[in-house]
Amino acid sequence: FFTKVNEIMPAKIITLAIQKGGSGKTTNSVNVAHTMATMNNEIGVKNKILLIDMDPQASLSNWYGHSEFEDHNNIFTLLNDNIAEPINVAKNVDLIRGSHNLLAVEQLDIPINYLRDVLEQYRAGYDYIIIDTPPSVGSITKISIFASDKTFVPIQATPLAFRGISAILKLIETVEKTDKSKKLGGIFLCCTSSKQNLTKLIKESLDEEYQPYNLQTNIRASVDVASSMLAQQSVLEYAPISMVKLDYQSLTKEIIEVLKRPKDYTPKPPIKKVYSSETIIVRQS
Repeated sequence: FFTKVNEIMPAKIITLAIQKGGSGKTTNSVNVAHTMATMNNEIGVKNKILLIDMDPQASLSNWYGHSEFEDHNNIFTLLNDNIAEPINVAKNVDLIRGSHNLLAVEQLDIPINYLRDVLEQYRAGYDYIIIDTPPSVGSITKISIFASDKTFVPIQATPLAFRGISAILKLIETVEKTDKSKKLGGIFLCCTSSKQNLTKLIKESLDEEYQPYNLQTNIRASVDVASSMLAQQSVLEYAPISMVKLDYQSLTKEIIEVLKRPKDYTPKPPIKKVYSSETIIVRQS
């Protein structure tokens, strides 16, 4: 049901994950996917992208006008029956919809390789597969990380979001022990403001604790992001001359560069000095 794009170089798979809700996983999944779709692959044609909605709330599917209560042809039928036909949501961007039935899956002890195995049938048909996950460190996020070449962690510039990093990194480390490859692709800030002291403090804390894993691009706060969601578009289509569009182009290039690294690539160990959310609040005051 899909056209083979590149059997020699099957799709790279990435997951966006963090325990904290509202951290921009879905927003970044959409905008990175649409940005990738405007870029050429290694054989000189536009990238073809598959989005996977692994969140029972189905925010990614909702973005494109689809409900989590559509009980056919979705991620649950893929996991349960090995059948799901991607639907086209934009030029060169397809989607496997989410399902509220994933709530049951979250409670199960799923084999860690299960999602990776069922996604194998799609890899020849796409250049990149992007998995949007729930705000948890449960079974769904765990199998999504295992299925991926790299996991990227988006955080908003808030103390609570900063606190959420440690939980997802612990889960990534657990998965790495089974997979024997490095799964963390990078950490990046979104909804930032150069005028807010808190953004500066969060950046400093990230650099001191996680510096080798921090991506250089920050996604600035912009009303265009929320407005594009209401319009069921990416920022690229909704606000083609906006600054946040340039942010996403820069972020996407960084992600692609990370995906080109060897699987066993290991950056220098991060500085171990820890800043909790309480410390950041104290430093702010």
